[in-house]
Amino acid sequence: EQDKNSPHRYVDNSEVLEGEYLFDCGAAEGIFALDNVEKFRHIYLFEVDEEWIKALQFSCEPYKEKITIVNKYLSDCYDGMQETIDHFVNEKRINLNAPIFIKMDVEGAEEQVLKGAEKVLNDSLNLNMAVCTYHKEHDETTLYEVLKQYEGMQLEFTRGYMILYYDKAVSERFPDSYIRKGVLRAEKRR
Repeated sequence: EQDKNSPHRYVDNSEVLEGEYLFDCGAAEGIFALDNVEKFRHIYLFEVDEEWIKALQFSCEPYKEKITIVNKYLSDCYDGMQETIDHFVNEKRINLNAPIFIKMDVEGAEEQVLKGAEKVLNDSLNLNMAVCTYHKEHDETTLYEVLKQYEGMQLEFTRGYMILYYDKAVSERFPDSYIRKGVLRAEKRR
């Protein structure tokens, strides 16, 4: 899925992957983070699936000083099992002047996670993002509209489209809606 021609490719330019922090939101098996572990000072893996947590603990063991696994849902509200990016950044005292990369593949909760990151989106001086836009029918438009409101945010979609052939309920009811853009890339500099 990270082939250079894939609509699900998170980055084209590896320079955006050099920074202080990587937030891998929806880390799954951690391949993206582990492929880029040497490029960041610290990596935060947000994942709630217990099967992935066990795999992450094993595969991230050699980097335990550099990688933190956060076993919480990301959202737009904070409580015992939910976390917001803004609350997390404040709690960890992460400097918003530092280069930050956020990869977001959270199974349709992208809009809520972005709403819980308003301070980071407003105040970051050097931010790059890759946000999946194929989980819900209107995510392409909705997520673009959410991100374009932030001053200095440059947006582009990956090339091509994803075909969600496995979503029969969607494809039968809405024959055109199962062809969607894969990833919205965002870059913010001040």
